[in-house]
Amino acid sequence: MVLILRSFDSDDESAARQAERQMPNFLLHFEEAEPWQSFLTTIETFRAGIDLPHPWLKSDFLAAEVEGQLVGRVSIRWEMNEFIEREWGHIGYEVLPSFRNNGYATSMLAQSVSLLRSNGIAEPIVTVDRGNDASIRVIEKCGGVLTETISVDANDNEVFYRYLIKA
Repeated sequence: MVLILRSFDSDDESAARQAERQMPNFLLHFEEAEPWQSFLTTIETFRAGIDLPHPWLKSDFLAAEVEGQLVGRVSIRWEMNEFIEREWGHIGYEVLPSFRNNGYATSMLAQSVSLLRSNGIAEPIVTVDRGNDASIRVIEKCGGVLTETISVDANDNEVFYRYLIKA
């Protein structure tokens, strides 16, 4: 089965809303009560990189589809500021729980890396929460090299790892 990364569209509303109920914050920048078309317009605003709230910069938010079914989503951040570089990196991805362990995360990350490289970003940054062993394996499988361990608070309650995906 081939995984395709593509823009969200009007046909995705039902599946995307269901995914959001299953995994809150699956759809970044989405409010449950907002009309779907408004969300699609927000995505286009981020793609254009115009008038974005801090700390956001130009980015794509893509659906991951297999055989017409929404299996996940990817965020590709085309620009960096200090916060995004440190805490989020170039790529964020989510696979819906019922579709995990099928290689979809690896395909999503690999395709995202290819898109970034084709746009001049040779070694994308990816971050992952400590304890997310499945995602750590995906990142390392895609060429990720651990570069830093970051503690968000003084008590090490929120720790994540920063990786470079080497060429």
